Amino acid sequence: MLTPIEEIEGCDAAKFNVTSPICLAGNGIEILKSLGFTPSYYWVNVAILAVMMLFIRALALAFFIIRVRKG
Repeated sequence: MLTPIEEIEGCDAAKFNVTSPICLAGNGIEILKSLGFTPSYYWVNVAILAVMMLFIRALALAFFIIRVRKG
């Protein structure tokens, strides 16, 4: 699906200290962990986004049908 990026360009973990304001993390997984997220919940997050999209579309369709019936 998506190709994982092992290292953020210009942010080499060997060059910079982890506490450096320039480079807080060497890759995306470290960024997620520093923000308190667990990278293993990837498919759960995708499912939540899909359900939200379907709900919003269904809600919009319902409002559209109500508007057409009144008009």
